[in-house]
Amino acid sequence: DGSGPQRSEALAAGGPIQYRPCPVCGKLMNRQNYGRRSGIIVDRCGEHGIWFDHEELDRILAWIRRGGLRQAQARQVEEQAEKTREQRLSRSLPPVEPIGAGRASVGGWLSDLLTSFDFFDLF
Repeated sequence: DGSGPQRSEALAAGGPIQYRPCPVCGKLMNRQNYGRRSGIIVDRCGEHGIWFDHEELDRILAWIRRGGLRQAQARQVEEQAEKTREQRLSRSLPPVEPIGAGRASVGGWLSDLLTSFDFFDLF
């Protein structure tokens, strides 16, 4: 969620975010919240993996020992289950027609009923 210790330290420092080059290939690395919830921002090269700054590995290990990784994995399982439920539900629902699309978009028996006589003449 980005509210962990690394984010707080960055805000307190007031410095700009810096994307660092990979020590191996020199390409700029992506910044990533380790475990999506730790608050520890690490640098990640797509080709060469994660690179830790001073004390980041110790902080990550402490976060894991406090149960952070276990909680993050449980949250990820919950998110995937919810996504699967939503996909299953969206496949089982009929397509939705926009309101006011007109009589041409109404199909079947209702369309036949509405076109056979002017419904509003009844009132």
